[in-house]
Amino acid sequence: MATPGFDTAVVDYCQENELPITPGVMTPTDINQALTKGLKLLKFFPAEAAGGIKTLRAIAAPYVCVNFIPTGGINVNNFAEYLSLPMVHACGGSWIAKKELISSGQFETISQLAREAISLVASVRNSGGGQ
Repeated sequence: MATPGFDTAVVDYCQENELPITPGVMTPTDINQALTKGLKLLKFFPAEAAGGIKTLRAIAAPYVCVNFIPTGGINVNNFAEYLSLPMVHACGGSWIAKKELISSGQFETISQLAREAISLVASVRNSGGGQ
């Protein structure tokens, strides 16, 4: 389960019930809370609104054992740059399957956008960017 923020009660529940949890973080304090729970894969949210790549680099620097999944404002134009960061495990982006595309049944468009995203991931990962 991924959450938008760090909620101790949700994290505790998930850990007690052996459910995977990737809480959202935006500050070093959030990251410290996650580390006290033994979590090292965290969602960086809202990525772009929080300052984007520049902020992620800055807050991640002292946390070399932590990997992030940025979400919030990730799109086809910044996806590769996020993926190329060594602390980025993956990215989330709603541009692939926007509500409008789903509700209007444009599944071939969604499939094409997903194929393009997969190709971009492969390109970044094969070039040595990211992990």
